[in-house]
Amino acid sequence: MNVDFEKLLKNSIANFRIKEQKQEIISNPSNKLDKALINLDLQLCELIDCSKRCSLEVVNNLDVDNYKKNLNKKFVECLDAYFLLANLKNWNDLIIAGSEELNKIIKLNPDKEISKTYLIMKKTLYNAFFNHSKQDFNRSWKVFLKLCFVDLNLTLN
Repeated sequence: MNVDFEKLLKNSIANFRIKEQKQEIISNPSNKLDKALINLDLQLCELIDCSKRCSLEVVNNLDVDNYKKNLNKKFVECLDAYFLLANLKNWNDLIIAGSEELNKIIKLNPDKEISKTYLIMKKTLYNAFFNHSKQDFNRSWKVFLKLCFVDLNLTLN
């Protein structure tokens, strides 16, 4: 699988900057990083909720086409949120390296139960933020890629 994360990152950040200039988003330099993390956190919650894989309720009569469409949309929104946080922390190199790592990641077996995967991703994301840990961000990013490409079988089409 060949994904050009560098190109996706550049496009995503350019779109963010355009929205910022047009004042379509609230941008305060003193809390931009905090808001970027909160945005990513919310996007990840929406992705996992949309997946129905961590729900306590039984899901019946799922419209598969609509399900996949919504899940892929949430996936792209999460990617943009990861890109923004990485850019603000000057960790773009980890996103770009994801292209090389992805070929290893897609060979992994999918987890039947993704609850722990999701929690590990969130824990390492918060560790990255509060401990200024580039290594934890990298771990969170890789777990995210596995969750999306392997466990949820998503694509960037």
